[in-house]
Amino acid sequence: MRVTVDEAGEYRFAAPVHPLGAGPLAVDLLGRADGHDAVGVHGDRGVVVHGAGGVGGDDGRVVDDERHTASPSARRRGCAGRALTRCPSRSVPASADTAPSPCPLPRWGRGNSGDTLPAVVIRGHARSRRRCRDRREVPMRTVIHGGDVIAYHDGGHRLLRGGSLVYEDDRVVFVGRSYAGASDHRIDATGKLVIPGLVNLHCHATTEASGRLIADAGRRDFFHTGFLNYQSAPRGVTPLAARENLDIGNRFALVELLRNGCTTIVELGAVNDATVAFAGHIGIRAYLTPGYRSASYRVGPEGRLEYEWDEEAGMRGLERAKAFIGAHQGAHAGRIRGMLYPLQVDTCSPELFRATRKAADELGVGISTHVGQNLVEFHEMLRRHGKTPVELLDETGLLGPDTILGHCLMTTSHSLAALPGGRDLEILARSGSTVAHCPLVFARRGNALESFHRYRTAGVNVGLGTDTYPRDLVSEMRWASLLCKVVEHDFTVATAADVFNAATLAGARALRRDDLARLAPGAKADIVILDMQSLRIGPYRDPIKALVNCGTGDDVETVIVDGRTVVAGGRVVGVDEEALRHEAQQEAERLWATVPEWHWEGLTTEQLSPTAFPPLDTDLQ
Repeated sequence: MRVTVDEAGEYRFAAPVHPLGAGPLAVDLLGRADGHDAVGVHGDRGVVVHGAGGVGGDDGRVVDDERHTASPSARRRGCAGRALTRCPSRSVPASADTAPSPCPLPRWGRGNSGDTLPAVVIRGHARSRRRCRDRREVPMRTVIHGGDVIAYHDGGHRLLRGGSLVYEDDRVVFVGRSYAGASDHRIDATGKLVIPGLVNLHCHATTEASGRLIADAGRRDFFHTGFLNYQSAPRGVTPLAARENLDIGNRFALVELLRNGCTTIVELGAVNDATVAFAGHIGIRAYLTPGYRSASYRVGPEGRLEYEWDEEAGMRGLERAKAFIGAHQGAHAGRIRGMLYPLQVDTCSPELFRATRKAADELGVGISTHVGQNLVEFHEMLRRHGKTPVELLDETGLLGPDTILGHCLMTTSHSLAALPGGRDLEILARSGSTVAHCPLVFARRGNALESFHRYRTAGVNVGLGTDTYPRDLVSEMRWASLLCKVVEHDFTVATAADVFNAATLAGARALRRDDLARLAPGAKADIVILDMQSLRIGPYRDPIKALVNCGTGDDVETVIVDGRTVVAGGRVVGVDEEALRHEAQQEAERLWATVPEWHWEGLTTEQLSPTAFPPLDTDLQ
């Protein structure tokens, strides 16, 4: 397959025929705009097909000239030769101007060697080619037009009605009323909302079979917390949360997060090498590292919560985390980064926290941990150290602008703490640390942050996370707003703008990334397009108020990460979502059946978690 440049400066090459004889395949240079493997010119030898790693990733494959095999230079770079064949049904997303035609084939197939048609014209000027690593590639310029765009200007978001957004390769290059320049691909966003990719600062990549088990159930003496019900077990017994198949849980969670518009996530410690590979495959931007701690939660013979300490295990866990970061930092075109995760404030020793801070500074990575999760933890820290959880983290040096504190609900500002005169919010603001606020998971347990408005007024950076389930940051914005209004008895606080900023700019600030969560020239092309025409949303004047008050992740139609479309038509590209959900259901049922094996009283699954209504075991005539 020979790529040439004609007199008009346009690329031409011969396209292979459909492997089943159905005519020419839709071979194009629009891969980064249309949600599939990107194609770029590799010097004068052939075409580079970029897979899940995106442009500049490590998995580019060179398709050589007429023979459709890898060149020697390509093989030296680890590129696998492959016929460049394309499924026409997936050449552009459903929202693009060019309507796709149906095709039953997988995204990529192997064509018939040597079968070609006359050369086809591929839009894109030769002079736009640029050098990227050791390959020559073609930046593709995509225009999203006609929708309401949440642009970034003068330090904040702005509403641009019926605007245009242009991105080239992995960067936004234009945001404005209209764009008259040349483009390779156009997406009609009329009736839709174009927003920056959402930043989820706190999530757990599992099926959450454990958390789903205790809805409306659990021990009252754990004081509004859910996880202690399934993360604690008698000594020598594996608790429910540790029994999960990590592969299934990771895949299920990452797909759900991406499907709901989260382009950047911070996962709290339940990952391995396969997680990195799958995250890279689907295209999500993720901060991933295994968690570690000095102690595990245990339940004594009488059901009392205890801590089983192993300081050496905590230090070994830190070393494993450092090695993991060393192996994966910057993988998949820079979308994968590491962060140190000492798991909970009450399961980590001060020495482990100090070692974590030292390692984070040496590696140049951030830190995240769970703190202020419940009253049990709050009073355990007062009893053990004579300090609140926040005060302990401050003393050990863990706090700082690079630190994300999961939940941080139970501080001296909370009415249940009953500790007047506390300085927790002042300490948090002074340190520059970020609170990852996950309102829904605590609302299910009858508790709430006190409050989103109060923390922000004190100068604390507050971002949003989904924690367990559902992983829908669009809905989480609504929970953050409504719960704060209820707590403060004030309908003017936690506005739609406030919580949208928390889901975008505050998250980027926590990650020290001024190229994320904003739509402005130079920012990363992480973009979400939402369909605003549903009956649920109804008529609206302000799209952000409509999104916060009426929207859900189901409104997400298209997700673009690093300029690559990873969700098209509301489906994650390259993932069989039905099959994945079936896997998760089977895994959850397997886990639920183990309740008598780890529960300290030996309860059955039905005893621990009765169904909302009693089962019907008779026919009704």
